[in-house]
Amino acid sequence: LSSSKTVRCCNSFPVKLVSTVWVDANGGNSNTTGMNQCRNKLYCPRCSYWSAMENAGLVNAVEQHTFSLNGGGLFFTLTVPHHTKSDLRTLNGQLSKCWTKLMNRSRFHKKLIEHHGSKDLLWARGYDYTLGKNGHHPHFHVLLYLFKKLSLQEFTELKFLFLTCWNKAVEKVFGKQSSPNGLDFQQIKERGKCVSYFNKVSMEISSSHNKKGFGESIWRMMSAYSKTDDEDLKKVYRKKIKTFEEGTRKLRSMTFSGGFKALAEKLIEEQHDDEAIEESSQRRIKFIDIRKDLMKLIMKRRDMIRIHQLIDCYTCGDRKADSAIISFMRLNEKYSLERSTENYRFDELPMDEMERDYNGFVYQMHLWEQYRDFPELFSKLFKDELKIPS
Repeated sequence: LSSSKTVRCCNSFPVKLVSTVWVDANGGNSNTTGMNQCRNKLYCPRCSYWSAMENAGLVNAVEQHTFSLNGGGLFFTLTVPHHTKSDLRTLNGQLSKCWTKLMNRSRFHKKLIEHHGSKDLLWARGYDYTLGKNGHHPHFHVLLYLFKKLSLQEFTELKFLFLTCWNKAVEKVFGKQSSPNGLDFQQIKERGKCVSYFNKVSMEISSSHNKKGFGESIWRMMSAYSKTDDEDLKKVYRKKIKTFEEGTRKLRSMTFSGGFKALAEKLIEEQHDDEAIEESSQRRIKFIDIRKDLMKLIMKRRDMIRIHQLIDCYTCGDRKADSAIISFMRLNEKYSLERSTENYRFDELPMDEMERDYNGFVYQMHLWEQYRDFPELFSKLFKDELKIPS
């Protein structure tokens, strides 16, 4: 679907001596680190996910800090007028212009500085996109933290200034005001609530944030493309997805103010390792390390998705996957980094023995897949074949 070679080749080869498989603490949702990344955070599902994991750590750190100082926060959504013939790249540029006008010497901006007590405002802005009957719908979701908690009167005054200044900025750029239905401005009263929603928006791969009333997200369109067999419908989705890729080229999915980024980096400077951020921010645990040459074999055989499905089912309680998982663990134990010699070089090892051992694991995984997809047929043909390997 992508015209970018880097996106197409993302997650295709290991870049470290070992690649690590992580799973959610509650089971499932496995992911792999130590693979190559294209760094396209808007169009690539995998890089968008890992970027959101890092952003979640930054946002959570700043929120905890401001709330510990008895501060508060605001969450607001910014939209602009659009119609079916609107060009996406043009709309994105106009949306950014309106944002600059709002956060540059407007009455709303001056009032924020007054409440915050400093010119270094703490805001994080996420880009979101849906496609509906009235065309492209790009919009911003913004989290803004203040060292001072607002009273009801101060919040009401700030909300009025926000609506006034935003509509004034939109009218200067578009010649008409934005629809009030698309604007949202609310105070963060409960710690973690808005951060959780905002992380879903910034993560984008999560379908739970898609708003049906506003149309389809890019990820839902990709999912629909992969599931349909209608060639005409595939052409329509290809065109829409290509338009999104071209319209968002060199666009940032997440933007932080200078004050926000400086404070966040100061707060999490101990967590300098990406894997430490991943583990702490999302309560994820390490499942297994896979050696570089074994990972190359897995990618060559195109079995990584099957392995992730196996691990997800096993960690969610599927005991029929035990034999395949034990076979996979034994394979990784035999070809672990600890068992390599001092003069170990991946490219010079003979692959015959590894491939034979790997084929034994693949057989166990295939048996589990047959049981999962066709349990009645499996019980007739294989009976006791799904057992712990010797």
